[in-house]
Amino acid sequence: MSGIVGTSSSKSKLINFTVDTAAAWARFNGNTPALLQSFNISTLDDLGGTGNWRLNFTNPMRTGNFCVVACSSQSMELVGTTASASVTIETRNGDNNASDTDKISVAVFI
Repeated sequence: MSGIVGTSSSKSKLINFTVDTAAAWARFNGNTPALLQSFNISTLDDLGGTGNWRLNFTNPMRTGNFCVVACSSQSMELVGTTASASVTIETRNGDNNASDTDKISVAVFI
């Protein structure tokens, strides 16, 4: 990896795939719920209940086997189902109870 945002290493260019660039990312408010900013995310679905959402990709991934990095203002973020077209995210508080939060960030790498 190049380590520099917006650039690719020469190895990535040789295989014609930028492995050091997020394939999708989003910042969303889980209380509303609403996408605040995103790349390659078409919609955000509230899956009902508390602290459970699905991010749908504009351009699907080649496979459902990808890396998801998530963080929020709660204690824990759990990645649920990963599929070529979407990923589910769950947030929990310090008592391990599902919890909505207004600050959730997710990045997907393949």
